[in-house]
Amino acid sequence: MKLFKPDDRIQLRAFAAQDEITIKNWPAYPAEFADIDYALRQDGWLAEFRDQAEARIYVAEQSGELIAFSILALTAQGQAEFRIALRADKAGQGLGRIITTKTLTIGFEEIGLQRIHLIVRKNNLRAIELYQRLNFSICGECQLIVNNKPTDFLKMELLRKDYFMPITQGVHHIGLTVSRLEESANFFVSLLGWKEVRRNEAYPAIYVSDGNIVVTLWATKVEPSNQFNKDKNVGLHHVAFQVENKGDLSDIYDRLVNSGVKIEFSPEMMGTGPAQHMMCYEPSGIRVEFIWPGR
Repeated sequence: MKLFKPDDRIQLRAFAAQDEITIKNWPAYPAEFADIDYALRQDGWLAEFRDQAEARIYVAEQSGELIAFSILALTAQGQAEFRIALRADKAGQGLGRIITTKTLTIGFEEIGLQRIHLIVRKNNLRAIELYQRLNFSICGECQLIVNNKPTDFLKMELLRKDYFMPITQGVHHIGLTVSRLEESANFFVSLLGWKEVRRNEAYPAIYVSDGNIVVTLWATKVEPSNQFNKDKNVGLHHVAFQVENKGDLSDIYDRLVNSGVKIEFSPEMMGTGPAQHMMCYEPSGIRVEFIWPGR
């Protein structure tokens, strides 16, 4: 299977009459999706919506090929139903999310919709998961007659206020410049129980991880002339790590105190609680916070 590459740009444009012939000649869906193959054919979705003034149909092209179409059909003031159909040989490549995202962006940012809703078959778990990742929420159920047989659907909706799809996917690593490389690495490994992942002797640098995030420690080339001041300098104010429970927070505090680590403040409530946190300075002077979120 050809996998999607970032340079295979997906372009969305308005549906044109000649596109219908291309779509009707797409290959049939595999057995697991055979029940929705009708959407592409003579009396399918295009026939249902192409002549509706309140419906907008878009086609997606990749490297000049028509690979999908999507629909936003107005159902009320500021609201539209969303549908998408992908060419069978393009399924499973992450394209559905890209095309859905582009269509939602048009709906909310260009058309000015306040709510986009859809129905999805209950047994289409992959589609349900995709919509939930895009912040759709389940708002009901229904049963419709499709291809002469009753079919169970979930109703899902996405409100404009909940429309937020960052292009990033969390923190990959944090890179810190340190003046005492070995001591800073020892702070993470010996005191916090992290693992040393690898070293870059040429720089030099040490990579450490708690299994969830990697921190890369990069040695300064010269001794810093003065210590970073969080109130005067632009840079890393502090880095914060979460602990599982209140006992772990107390345990970390005791370990740090017994090892002579400089403490800015001991465990205390954040605001009105129950969350608690503490702050210390690792050997190179970087402020490190530990937080128990209180749940």
